[in-house]
Amino acid sequence: MIYLIFKMFIYLLISTGAGFAAGWLLNQLRADKVVMSAVEASNNSKTVVPQLESSIRAREQEIERLKDKLTNATQTLTHTEAEFKEAKRSVRDQARAIETLKAQVAHLEDLAHRDDGFDASDPALPSENETSQALTLVSAALEQDLADARGRIAELEKERDLQHNSLKVLHSQLELRRGEAAAG
Repeated sequence: MIYLIFKMFIYLLISTGAGFAAGWLLNQLRADKVVMSAVEASNNSKTVVPQLESSIRAREQEIERLKDKLTNATQTLTHTEAEFKEAKRSVRDQARAIETLKAQVAHLEDLAHRDDGFDASDPALPSENETSQALTLVSAALEQDLADARGRIAELEKERDLQHNSLKVLHSQLELRRGEAAAG
């Protein structure tokens, strides 16, 4: 009987050893799978990291490019605003000059057509022929001055119109730049 108990005890030890060995083997297989998946994940992350770094660099470059573009747009906007103000001031000055010339033309026209009401029988007055020649010369000079003033007025009005159109273009460009700056 002791032999039978001893035999059972040996079989129990063998089965326990076989169980531990099978458990250890299964645990190693599972651990190998976990290690392999961890290695695979590590390799995947190693390939993803450079892609992410290049993506970050590309975004940083885009940010720098947009900052430069914004700086350039701001400088252009400032320059355009200054041109706009200068053109506006120039148009205002030319309008004043035109008004001054119109006043001078009106004065010259008034002088050309004015009747002083002098007495022709006055002996201190020059002869009629001399008066006629002087009046012809004065009239021709006044007409020439009037024509010159009208020509100058026409030139200034054309220049004012051109500057006004230029001012409109500058104003539209300014609004466009402000819109781009607000959108950027």
